Amino acid sequence: MTSHRPLLRRSAAAAAALALTTGLAVAVAPGAGAAGGLTSFDDCAALGRWAREAIGPQVTSWGYGGGGVPASGASGTVATQDSAASAGAVGAGDGGLNVQEAGVGEPATALAQDGRLVTTAGADLVVLDVTGRTPRRLGAVSLPGAQDASGQQPQLLLAGDRAVVLTQRWPQTAVDASSVGSSVVATVVDLSAPRSPRVVGHREYAGRYVDARLSGGVVRLVLGTDPVLPWVQDAPSEQAGLLANRAVLARALDTQFLPQVVERAADGSVAGLRPAVACSAVTHPDVQSGSGVVAVVSVAPADVTSDADVQTDAVGVTASTDVVYASTDRLYLATTAGGFGRPTLIDSTAPATPAAATTQVHGFAYDGPRTRHTASGEVAGRVLGRWAFSARDGFLRVATTTGPAWAADGGVPDSSSSVLVLGEDDGRLDVVGRVDGLGVGEQVRGVRYDGDRAYVVTFRQTDPLYVLDLADPASPRLSGELKVDGYSAYLHPVGDGRLLGVGQDADPTSGAVRGLQVSAVDVRDPARPQRTGNLVVPGSSSAVEWDARAFVFDPTAGVAVLPVDTPDGPSLRSVAVAGDGTVQALGEHLLARTSATSWGSVEQVVQIGGGRIAVLSTAQDWRTDQDLVSERRVQVLDARSLDGAAGLVLSRQG
Repeated sequence: MTSHRPLLRRSAAAAAALALTTGLAVAVAPGAGAAGGLTSFDDCAALGRWAREAIGPQVTSWGYGGGGVPASGASGTVATQDSAASAGAVGAGDGGLNVQEAGVGEPATALAQDGRLVTTAGADLVVLDVTGRTPRRLGAVSLPGAQDASGQQPQLLLAGDRAVVLTQRWPQTAVDASSVGSSVVATVVDLSAPRSPRVVGHREYAGRYVDARLSGGVVRLVLGTDPVLPWVQDAPSEQAGLLANRAVLARALDTQFLPQVVERAADGSVAGLRPAVACSAVTHPDVQSGSGVVAVVSVAPADVTSDADVQTDAVGVTASTDVVYASTDRLYLATTAGGFGRPTLIDSTAPATPAAATTQVHGFAYDGPRTRHTASGEVAGRVLGRWAFSARDGFLRVATTTGPAWAADGGVPDSSSSVLVLGEDDGRLDVVGRVDGLGVGEQVRGVRYDGDRAYVVTFRQTDPLYVLDLADPASPRLSGELKVDGYSAYLHPVGDGRLLGVGQDADPTSGAVRGLQVSAVDVRDPARPQRTGNLVVPGSSSAVEWDARAFVFDPTAGVAVLPVDTPDGPSLRSVAVAGDGTVQALGEHLLARTSATSWGSVEQVVQIGGGRIAVLSTAQDWRTDQDLVSERRVQVLDARSLDGAAGLVLSRQG
């Protein structure tokens, strides 16, 4: 099952066909070459030539046809901790959030610290006291740009007594739409006086928010950018429009292909644009890997005293990206040609030439507040998302699936999965070890890296859980496997050599899902994993399947809390793994509803200590066709029983 073949390559023709069917920009490795080998642009003219070559084929009679994959920074299925294999239970990270890597902060709509909860209410950042049964507002401050967020909740990270708030701002005027497009506002707030939080600096970037991470007191913001140019959209004919827009591309300044800092006048109008990163700080792999520039912007919140201090460093790479993974010393950007994410059981969007699907990976290293592009590479297949990646001891591990997600004749698809170990070598990420042949005819549904172990779940009709030994990067091996009905999309260590899995029960014959399934798996003997307990909630599902930040496990109380969507409405459930390995249902909490016609969802679950959690939820009520009432609420609940007071309404519209 283990082999050491070179990095898999795909033909240029197959990749080009995939680009035509999906509209994606694909890195094509000519001959035996791979995407890799880093080169900095000598000057802005060189960057401009590169960008025009990448963008030119996508210019149409109405403007620019795009070239990136929509961001999905909150997507995911399983979390990762850098701990010894099955050494114990994994609790929440800083801020009370279930994070992917210990020591790496992730953005969320609410985070906890020292008996306080930091979140947003409308266009304000608010600080709440959550030491009692009902949250109590301490202080608030208005956030720049938040009034233009169009209902999308800002994301925030906490670094000591500073918060970095990231708000996606949408164009409010025709000038914004033609010169800026959407933008991201990074705001640093001083929380040292909780009753009087204050903005100490902010900066706006043209582009889309992809994701962000916090490590060593530095926030690294990842921005996806494509050029915003004055495209002609009202030409008298299609041919005239195409010629006009080709001329627009030719006339563009070389620096317009870089991420831009937006400067605004006092009335909010655009006063100017300037590059956020120098041309010499942008690198490119040997082959085209996207039509835009992805920027990694560093913010050291402790050092911010004015708007000019917000950005400490910025680097870029010519790529499109939809996946961000970070460890304590590396950040990786990845784009999967053909898309990524939770596969459906019958995936009608699967590429016509699935063998051509590839994932491009770009690695960055940290040096204090600075970030540098260190290596790029390409692997065959699709990744589930950022949870498919894990860095350890200088190597990057990645789980991929090659082949189609479904078979046109209704039979077994020609797919299988692998776990690859990549090492850095002179600017390239190359495969040094691999395990192939996992889940033949199936797709990866979940991955959990736990020190030198990896747990990989694949699924089509039943759920094989594979246990892999990654202690030797050059010779990873399969240790054991377990087959049960359904699948686990999320796996969490709960101590005593056990994993708690969250996913779906399924019919063993057809593979049709039947409802939420919470399972306990004993992995003390990696050669013989065993399911010891199982709990099914028919006709339901949980957001934990695609966002691990919706999950909380309290090791002290030995209880896990997860949101559950049922036909009767959204709720929270608490479960525990008993000493005999069985899964026990403990408590249930139905979300508060504004009326009998309202519907809601769990937005965020945060561990706040003392066996308690804070839950943010939203409810919407269509009272009439024109009257929509939306309410956002925060509650403090006992993690075990899920009992608590009605909570505090943070905002209400309509």
